[in-house]
Amino acid sequence: MSDNNPIQNPSLTLSDVIFIIFLICILVFLGWSGSLAYSEGMKTETTKHNGETWASWLTEAGAERFNENYAINECAPIAHSSDDIKTSRTWGECLKAITTTPAPLAALTNPFFNTPIGFVNKCNRGDQSLIGSMVLEKLTPTPVGSTLPFTISQLVESDGIDQKIQIRITVCDNGAYPIFIADVEF
Repeated sequence: MSDNNPIQNPSLTLSDVIFIIFLICILVFLGWSGSLAYSEGMKTETTKHNGETWASWLTEAGAERFNENYAINECAPIAHSSDDIKTSRTWGECLKAITTTPAPLAALTNPFFNTPIGFVNKCNRGDQSLIGSMVLEKLTPTPVGSTLPFTISQLVESDGIDQKIQIRITVCDNGAYPIFIADVEF
C-alpha cells in the first residue's frame, strides 16, 4: 500500500515558531499576573489580620484595663482623688504606649509600604497613599428612641479614655476601599 500524501517538510515553519513563541509569552504573562495577584491578595489579608489583631487586643485590654495594676499604665484610667489635677487619660497617651517598642502592637506594619501602620480619618479610593492604613472611629451612643443607635466620630488623641468607649476598626485595602473589621469596647 502506498501513501498518497507523503510529508514534504517535517521541520517547523516560521508561522509555527511564531505561534509557539506567542504561547510561551502568554504562559509567562499568566504566571506573572497570577503571582502579582497572589502577592496583592496576601498584602490585603495581612492588612485585615492587622485590624483583627488590633480588635483582639483592644477587646482584651478593654476587659482588663480597669483592674488595679494594669500593665500599660497609659491605657488605665486615673484613680481619682481630691489632689488629682489631671482628670483623664487620653487616647493619644495610650496609642503612643501601645505602638512603640516593646509594646504588643508595635511590630505590626503596613504590608504595602513596609512602614508602621498609619491611622487615617477615612479610606478614600482616590488616594493610593492610604492603602494598608487603619481607621479608628469612636461610637457614641445616642439617647434611647433615636433613629440612629450611635454617632460616629474620629477617635482623636485628645479623647478621654477613663470610661469605656466603643471603637470601630476599619482598614483600607489595596484600592484604598474600606474593609470593616469590628466594633469593640475599650
